[in-house]
Amino acid sequence: LIIIFLSTLSFIIYNRFKIKKRANTLLEKQKKELDILNKKLNTVNNDLQQTNSNLKELNKTKDKFFSIISHDLKNPLNVLYATTDLLIKNMDSFPTKKISIYLQNMKRSSENLINFLNNLLEWAQMQTGKINVVKENFDLFDIVEQNLLIQIDVAHYKEIEISSEIKKNTIVYGDKEMISTVIRNLLSNAIKFTNRKGKITISAKEHNKIVTVSIADTGIGISDDEIKNLFNAGIIHKKQGTENEKGTGLGLILCKEFIERNNGKLTIKSNVNKGSIFSFTLNTSL
Repeated sequence: LIIIFLSTLSFIIYNRFKIKKRANTLLEKQKKELDILNKKLNTVNNDLQQTNSNLKELNKTKDKFFSIISHDLKNPLNVLYATTDLLIKNMDSFPTKKISIYLQNMKRSSENLINFLNNLLEWAQMQTGKINVVKENFDLFDIVEQNLLIQIDVAHYKEIEISSEIKKNTIVYGDKEMISTVIRNLLSNAIKFTNRKGKITISAKEHNKIVTVSIADTGIGISDDEIKNLFNAGIIHKKQGTENEKGTGLGLILCKEFIERNNGKLTIKSNVNKGSIFSFTLNTSL
């Protein structure tokens, strides 16, 4: 009887152990499946948050794009049209000197408008991913000289002295067209926010295979609060130049994106009423 009792008890205990083991195995399996499901849910949630963030950024971009087209593109064209119309109607009565002044103003307005349109198109291409980065070795000196020739008339008009300390054969590695756009915009901004008879200096320093290019001006400077919002696509910048030149801030946003595409960094140092220094880094030649 004792043997039968012990055998029965052992059988019951063994069966319960097997049932408990199967239950634990099943629980472990379900726990692993739940962990995998939670990870997938977290991934989906993170993706949704990222998508939502991207959509908000795209909305800001869209709003800025339409604001630029509706206001900042329309107004310069209206001014250009009005000036042209005025000249046509008064060509015979206006003295030659006055006509010359009007034509010079029209030329500067046209140059600013072309620069603005170039920025707008390049920025739109950047947002849609249609710009490819084509890196190569090139001489920074040549790019700077080309852009100085483009901006020289505007600088002369404001009696601003521009000097370049960049030496020939300063070879860097990056997308030449993008870097040219960056220099053009930074130089244009420096001229815009520098008073008459001011000074702009372009320089480059190499350290640990990194070239830092700087464009320094003696202009009106930028406050810390303004610097914080310079690269925010959702904020429309309406700050005018020293002679009421208009801008949208689009050029600086484009500069930042282009420099980052070339594995560099754009930095700003500025003091109100003393001037600003815009610097960006590039790799040396490979």
